[in-house]
Amino acid sequence: MEEEKKTPEREEEQALPVQELPTDIPAEVRQKLAEDLNEQATEDLKQDVREAEKEEANDEEVKANPEMLTKSRLLKLLVKKQYVKLREVTEEEQPADLAELLEELDENNRLVVFRLLKKDVATEAFAYMSDEARDDLVNAFSDVELVSAIEDMSLDDAADLLEDMPAGVVKRVLEKSSRQTRESLNKLLNYPESSAGSLMTPEYVRLQEMTVGDAFAAIRKQGENAETVYTCYVVERNRLLGVVSARSLLLSDPSTPIVDIMDDNVVTVKVTDDQEYVAREMQRYDFTAMPVLDNEGMFVGIITIDDAIDVLTDESTEDMQKMAAILPDDDATTYFGTSVWTHAKQRIPWLLILMLSATFTGMVTTHYEEAFVSLPLLVSFMPMLMDTA
Repeated sequence: MEEEKKTPEREEEQALPVQELPTDIPAEVRQKLAEDLNEQATEDLKQDVREAEKEEANDEEVKANPEMLTKSRLLKLLVKKQYVKLREVTEEEQPADLAELLEELDENNRLVVFRLLKKDVATEAFAYMSDEARDDLVNAFSDVELVSAIEDMSLDDAADLLEDMPAGVVKRVLEKSSRQTRESLNKLLNYPESSAGSLMTPEYVRLQEMTVGDAFAAIRKQGENAETVYTCYVVERNRLLGVVSARSLLLSDPSTPIVDIMDDNVVTVKVTDDQEYVAREMQRYDFTAMPVLDNEGMFVGIITIDDAIDVLTDESTEDMQKMAAILPDDDATTYFGTSVWTHAKQRIPWLLILMLSATFTGMVTTHYEEAFVSLPLLVSFMPMLMDTA
């Protein structure tokens, strides 16, 4: 096997001493981590490291980038109990890349690494993980971890996660969540599953009739928890007066009233509108965020472009699956997770139609059998005619 190239960063990791578990991890979780990182678990980890190194030996991307965070490097940090270093290298990763790396780990190692991550890093990576990987983590979480994850996630992502959980788990999570989170989640969970209301988030930058200078102060105050700060909404008594972009604010004088630069011709959708319709409207108007009103015209939230893209992707995938008769029984089941019997049951109507059409084809071919005998060249046209059909 090709000898591993030692970069300065790798050599530094080799020299690091054994480290204690980070102190900001809750006591209950620390105890579980201590059990998962015992002597026997360490031996299993070493075997996982060897297997990961074999997989990566022929990976051209890994060879070209020796400092890349890989599965084997992550597991080595676990084996050597270099938890602080593990936090440092994962913090430098893009959340989407980290989520992909975590999904490469087996279920137990993924849980251990996830528990060691900094809270904000773990929350961001969790949002990018596949439904299957998230379900595995959620099923292994304690109540403390689950509530912490829900509290740190954006409300629309948290609502999507809770929708797929058993009713008992949802009830337990909501009981232990803060009052504000519980009220917001309850409102989102009450909307129909495929409606704009279930997709929206109530976390947006809310402005009043003020100057541009005051608007910047309001953005700084609300921006940390807002889904986006690029589009701000001028609201009075829960009525949407207009929309103003961050670009307009930056290019305006601080003393300019917001009402002078806002766009009061606002395109909106209702909470009961279908998600696909909302996504198409955002595509049509080239919006990065769409305001959502309730049935009484009150401004209740926004839908952002990342959620709209997810909807369009899911709808396109579902359409293709329907055309190929490979649609799973439910959203929680993947194609490969669906039984052979279910696939066969879904395809039987199409197979019967094809069998019937093939019968008629056979009858036509038999009828012109004498012509084929006298002029065999006609047979060569059959595949072409069948393909054009």
